[in-house]
Amino acid sequence: GLAVGQAFRKQGHAQVGLALLMTYAFDHLGLRMLYAEVPAEHPASLHIFTEASFESRGVLTQWVKRGAAFADVHLMQAFDPSADA
Repeated sequence: GLAVGQAFRKQGHAQVGLALLMTYAFDHLGLRMLYAEVPAEHPASLHIFTEASFESRGVLTQWVKRGAAFADVHLMQAFDPSADA
């Protein structure tokens, strides 16, 4: 997951961190694919993952508990662009 302190949000730290994670995962660990569960109620997070080439593969309804309620998440997926398809 990504977590950025309130004072440091909207400065590009999440995008840079996600890009570094993806580079490490694909280039050094040899992973072919990454996935993330992104809260549907958090459009900023959806935007960060979409900009990083993650695609929504579906919505998991009432997947996580938030207090007394349950919330939906988008299942997001990104593939190593240099891997064979």
